[in-house]
Amino acid sequence: MNPIFGNEKSYGSRELPWHTLTMLLIAISLFVLGGPANEELVFNRDAIMQGELWRLLTGHWVHSDTEHMLLNLAAFAILGCMIEMSLGRYKLYSALIIGMCLVNTWLWIFIPTLVFYCGLSGILNTLLFVILIDGWLTSRKFIFLFIGVAATAKITFELIQSSAIFSHTTWPAIPEAHLAGTLAAVILIFCKEILSTRTYISKIRLKLRKITSNTKMLKSNSTQTPYKMSE
Repeated sequence: MNPIFGNEKSYGSRELPWHTLTMLLIAISLFVLGGPANEELVFNRDAIMQGELWRLLTGHWVHSDTEHMLLNLAAFAILGCMIEMSLGRYKLYSALIIGMCLVNTWLWIFIPTLVFYCGLSGILNTLLFVILIDGWLTSRKFIFLFIGVAATAKITFELIQSSAIFSHTTWPAIPEAHLAGTLAAVILIFCKEILSTRTYISKIRLKLRKITSNTKMLKSNSTQTPYKMSE
């Protein structure tokens, strides 16, 4: 069975996940060199409105304290390596970009009172659900379905309680970011499935046209009067 993202040369690569490891090293460096919740890098609504758009990117890669950093980066190391080594680096970047865009959009539009935000937790949910949905679609193993249901229940509970279950960091958790990250994974896979279906249908149409064309040629040849040479 094919993965939801389609075939790719890097699919199933045995190489080390250098892209994940590089991003991991950058995130650690930002924390070590810049300190917790670096004021120049966190998501800051007021600063973004003044043109500091880099915060829409860097805000996801800085953390409020050591516990926050360790939990997020440990999860990113596992999920990032799994995606890069099984689906390829391009799929990893696609998930990260779409996850960041949707989390940023959700925070900006639906939580207008939120001024500051930092951390990878929203995007981690994108990576997690990409793995779970891909695993379910390609193998139909119930472990993926079970984990997906459990993760969805966790997010639902966090939304109701307005707090995280497994972590208590300096900055309060934003469960809405987890929901946005999950939706990003669903949107990513849904769009790819549509594109894959259209490509498949286009190939079928092309084959049908060739068959029709060949059939017409055969009929045309069979109806032609054979040419006889006179003696």
